[in-house]
Amino acid sequence: MKNQITDEPKKILIPYQRVSDTTQATENKTGLTRQYESAYRTLAAHPSWVIDETFCLVDPGLSGYHGKNLDPEAALGGFLKMLKEGKIPLTPTRALHIDDMSRLSRMNIRRARRLFEDIIDGGVEIFDAEDNKLYTKESLDDEMDSIMILLRQGSSYKFSKNLADKVSQSYTIRKQYSKDTGKPYRYKTHGWMQWVETSSTEGYYKEVEKKSCGVKQLFALADMGLGRRGITKRLNECPEKYPALSNRKIKSAPWTITSVQRIIMSQAVIGLNENMDPPMMMFPVIIDPKLYWRVRGKFESRCKSKYHSCGRNVDTAENLFSGLTECVQCHCGVYYRKQKGIHWKERNPETFGCRGGIGSHGGIAVYPYLYCSTYNHGPCTVKQARYDWTEESFVTAISCSVSSLTLADTKKPVADGKDTEM
Repeated sequence: MKNQITDEPKKILIPYQRVSDTTQATENKTGLTRQYESAYRTLAAHPSWVIDETFCLVDPGLSGYHGKNLDPEAALGGFLKMLKEGKIPLTPTRALHIDDMSRLSRMNIRRARRLFEDIIDGGVEIFDAEDNKLYTKESLDDEMDSIMILLRQGSSYKFSKNLADKVSQSYTIRKQYSKDTGKPYRYKTHGWMQWVETSSTEGYYKEVEKKSCGVKQLFALADMGLGRRGITKRLNECPEKYPALSNRKIKSAPWTITSVQRIIMSQAVIGLNENMDPPMMMFPVIIDPKLYWRVRGKFESRCKSKYHSCGRNVDTAENLFSGLTECVQCHCGVYYRKQKGIHWKERNPETFGCRGGIGSHGGIAVYPYLYCSTYNHGPCTVKQARYDWTEESFVTAISCSVSSLTLADTKKPVADGKDTEM
């Protein structure tokens, strides 16, 4: 055990643990456990330090090479957000504890250095257990410490980059082998199938009926004439019967319009791997090809119609609040949709106007609306709002605020007693 340091000021440690693969976070693996025990070994060597138990900064299965642990939903990303917003007390001094530099980041030196500086400039120090080194603001200006930081960050990045290159080469080799022999190769594929290994290099894909039932129901609803929004809402009404294909963070809305669209346009449901050129039969067939092409034809014809959702409107400037509004209930983004037009006749009467307001019972919606993005997925219950009323209220409020402002005096006296215009 390292010699104890007793003359240090009190410091609060915030342990951070990260592993790139979720399998390393299971009971049989020691990735997270080893990093947590490292924090207590550091604590034993510094008796005046304590561990902050209120923070649980753990990122299992998030890549440091791609910077996934910096997303706002991740533990480290959320910690950085709170640090920038001033929600983390800095007295007494807090230090982020990492087992080694690669746990914090495996990004390139420029991005890793920026992350390192943002944490320290925010008022939190960094303790690297591998080097038994505490990095402070003074360390950023120290030549030897800066060199050591760059060497550690560069080593972590090179290791991950070489590993990524090897994986990419292995993928290319397996893909070419599959093309030459006609046998399937293993890679991360769709959620309704799983790989069954028959040998160290060969295997086949098997249908997961618990997951594929949702895909089959999706195509059945699409064949009935429902659109992406109607299909999404129907699937989300029975999450136990039709579970999501991916492990999404928003548990209340596993199915989305985008995922429905991607599945309908993917030939994997009829067994074809589109990553091959030409596409190769490799997957279990869960949808009859006739049904697939019939449903896909309906969706492609809809995409070619003149009716479309309004997105960016730089030229027309239809939506004054583009990217600036959020739902009062679920705090998700608010979309703009212009309902007025002659293409309402092409809609399915069963799902037309399902967001409420004018047209909710099949009538013609003649006004543009603002509506919550997650209302399409099912969890949000806030109805749409008339855009023209919202815009009028906003402009009126801004006008009243501006009229109450007074201009500051633009002149200041100078030393000789004269006034000079600024």
